[in-house]
Amino acid sequence: ALEVYASDGGARATAAGCVGFCHGGDAWTRTEEIPCEPSPHVCDLLAVVRRVAVESSGWFGGPVQASPLSALSVENESRRTTGRQAAYGLQLDVERMFAEKAPIFGVVEFTRDSVVSATLKIALKALVEFSRTRSYSRYGFYQMQIDVRFLRFLLPHFVPDVGVLSTLLDDILESVSARCYEAELMDSLTLADIVTQFLEDCDASSRPC
Repeated sequence: ALEVYASDGGARATAAGCVGFCHGGDAWTRTEEIPCEPSPHVCDLLAVVRRVAVESSGWFGGPVQASPLSALSVENESRRTTGRQAAYGLQLDVERMFAEKAPIFGVVEFTRDSVVSATLKIALKALVEFSRTRSYSRYGFYQMQIDVRFLRFLLPHFVPDVGVLSTLLDDILESVSARCYEAELMDSLTLADIVTQFLEDCDASSRPC
């Protein structure tokens, strides 16, 4: 029953997160504007995951959040990923080469963390697959880098173990880079500034994000 619930949550999160590929997907190629915030469909995906977290917490007890947002730092995450980003650009990410290929669909335990993690795995794996259906301009690749940085920053807010999820985000960037005719990595600090400003704007306007 839990597997069915997690699959349903993953399907709903997928529908929200992949809408950018299904509707108006050519914008990934046509856009000539430098993006300045995460895509709306990424926030919609996280809104579904948040509902799953709230429901699972009510069933199994414990906090709704794995970690409060106040305990997370975009700047620290930026420094942590700077080395990985450089290696990724040179296709020298040895850690990724030997990363454990954990199953996406597995046993879901009777815990809030397990259910939320399964939901995220399904949604992010779907994003990997959908990302392979499009071509990208330089600006489309910029947008995906912002979306991935935003998701990477918020994952610890939802689940304590982000190893497999982080690998899926790496897979998304690899897929998009391979399909971009002007692939160019954004500066890590610029990405951190964009995410920070967006979170501050969300907090000021009380928008769900």
